[in-house]
Amino acid sequence: MEGNHLTAIRIRRLKWLILILTLLAITIGELILVIFDSSFYIHLLTWLIGIVVAIVLIELAFRRINSIRDRMENASNESRLLERQQSSLLRLIEKLANLSDIPDICQAIASELKESLGYKHSVICLVDTADGQRVRYTSEQLDATLTAGTTPLVKPGGENGSDGPWLKEEAGPGGDLSELKTRIFVPMQVGQKMIGELFVGSNAIDAFSNDDLSIINGVANQAALAIENAHLLIQHQKALKDAERRESELRVRERYLNLLSEITRATLKSQDFPVMLQTLVEYLAKLMDADSALILLWDETRGQAIPASAYGSIRQVYRSLQFEPGELAAITSVLNSGRVLEIDNTTNSPYISARVAVQFQIKSLMALPLIADNQKLGVALLSHKKEHKYSPREISLGEQAASQFALAIAKSHALDAAHHRTQELAALQKATSALLTTLDLEVLLGQILDAAISAIPVAEKGTLHLVARDTGQLQLRAVQGYTDPRIRTFNPTDSASSAATAVRERKPILIHDAHADPQTRYGGDIPEIRAISSMIIAPLVLGGRTLGAISLDAYRRYAFTESDLQLLVSFAATATTAIHNAQLYAEVQKQAITDALTGLYNRRGFFELGRREVERAHRFGRPLTAMMIDIDLFKQVNDTQGHLIGDQVLAGVAMQIERQLRQVDLPGRYGGDEYLALLPETDLTNAYQAAERLRRAISQIMYTTENEPVKVTVSIGLAELRESADTLETLIERADQALYTAKQSGRNRTIQEG
Repeated sequence: MEGNHLTAIRIRRLKWLILILTLLAITIGELILVIFDSSFYIHLLTWLIGIVVAIVLIELAFRRINSIRDRMENASNESRLLERQQSSLLRLIEKLANLSDIPDICQAIASELKESLGYKHSVICLVDTADGQRVRYTSEQLDATLTAGTTPLVKPGGENGSDGPWLKEEAGPGGDLSELKTRIFVPMQVGQKMIGELFVGSNAIDAFSNDDLSIINGVANQAALAIENAHLLIQHQKALKDAERRESELRVRERYLNLLSEITRATLKSQDFPVMLQTLVEYLAKLMDADSALILLWDETRGQAIPASAYGSIRQVYRSLQFEPGELAAITSVLNSGRVLEIDNTTNSPYISARVAVQFQIKSLMALPLIADNQKLGVALLSHKKEHKYSPREISLGEQAASQFALAIAKSHALDAAHHRTQELAALQKATSALLTTLDLEVLLGQILDAAISAIPVAEKGTLHLVARDTGQLQLRAVQGYTDPRIRTFNPTDSASSAATAVRERKPILIHDAHADPQTRYGGDIPEIRAISSMIIAPLVLGGRTLGAISLDAYRRYAFTESDLQLLVSFAATATTAIHNAQLYAEVQKQAITDALTGLYNRRGFFELGRREVERAHRFGRPLTAMMIDIDLFKQVNDTQGHLIGDQVLAGVAMQIERQLRQVDLPGRYGGDEYLALLPETDLTNAYQAAERLRRAISQIMYTTENEPVKVTVSIGLAELRESADTLETLIERADQALYTAKQSGRNRTIQEG
């Protein structure tokens, strides 16, 4: 500062010297000119102007010189300050490198900020990783203020706010530290980890420059590294102590684990599951010095624990054990929590009833969950006749034993499941191969049911439904195992039926107990259906379309498992493709046996399918009626209205025949204006009612012509299948005789065979 003052004095002296010399030179010059020139006033004016110009120019020049000097002086000061700050930062780094105690590190930072860098007010606020609380280290000037109950100093955005220093200015008092006008909050981070914040304040407004912000940010970074290193050192020292303690504990447990490994190896080699369980329970009881032990396997389907092996006094009676609901709540508790449950004293325990505790002399109990791959396998119960407080070592040993036993049980289950799956897949492969041997839909549907029951032996009966394309309703198309003929007339198409639900929701269904659910309980009069308890249903899905559903039934409750359902779903996928192929083939075949004008079966198609219906009726002893239909005076329609109107009449009559008859009935065009229909499961009485309904419907249809509308009537003859020697041809012949009688009797009427 003194050097700067002397420089300023010298510059002022130089300015006056130059000014005096310039004035003197101008004056002397003008005096010389006056001597040789008599124009005194002109030279006086020139002298005055020269004097003013010289003064102005000299003043401007020295002002510029002073400005340059000031900037150079400021730059020099800033350079010296930056050099001093960087030196201080280097000294701080050296100090921090030799410190490992966090309070010492914070004290060194505060001291360097105050003494070397000149920042009197500073606070370091650290995050305590142990409990998430904040620990503050402050400079001496703020100790009294911060201990008066102020709130933590946190930068905007919380602990994970934006990086870099944040400057806050206040025009007057306020906040936690009201005497400070300017504050800087700098995050102390190592990577993405927040260590804490560094606070630096000043009583002056606009007290910090960009260089201040930079140097404080550097101090914060070095502080964060030092504090993080101290944390790591502390953790390392703690880890060493923990390792020594664990090593001591491991030596104690080593002999138990060796014994446990020997037990596990012996049980995993066992091929007999009951023998393995008995070995497990005996070694477990000896390992834990228990008076008795019991292993219960968990049945997920029924939600029950089933006794499987026992040790001690309970071994003689464990197979007949029956527990009331809630008497052994310890079982469901450990299975749901997946943790060991220890009961030091069973008196008034909510996990075991007093009756069970007294009957089996249980004073203390430990329940071990047997769980592998999140699958509940069962529970191991260890009991003591005298009160026993289970130590942490025993609990840990029990957990290890339960884990090993669960793996052994899971391995046995997996082997059994794999063996069972191999058998199922072999049966499935054999069954699906049979589906490729025919394209006849009716034969194929029967083979599908046979194959499904062969692949899933627990199934006793089965049904197969297909969705009718024209109505969208389910139709029973194949039956296996049922003997009551009324089964074929049982079509559960309502939305509450299981088959309809599987088709509508396009998902498989497993029913363990059909009698327990009102939605699945059958209240009809067919005993075979009422006796069914278990069912699995798989929809027949092809792309975005559902063709139907296949259902397998059993009398026993819980007969089917999830694996049975998945096997049926896999089988259904193959069966669906086979059904679709058969339907496509049937469509092609139908085009060859369908009358082009009416859409009904032609003579060839009718006789081909009709013979099957006759054979089926003979085989099952069911009624079958033939219906012969003839349009009255059809020749007059052709002669008076033309063949175009005649074709409309033929197609219109065929449409009414399809509408009035059932889906299972077989209608066809016999030739010319004659039609035939076979009505399965229908005797003459019911066939007569259907024929009359058809005759009235046809007589009410009006056909538009160029002249007057045309109406037609039909005559119908009926004949029912008789003795076993009766054929389709003889049946049609008798129906034709009845039709002839109807026409002779005046037409537009229905006549049954005599």
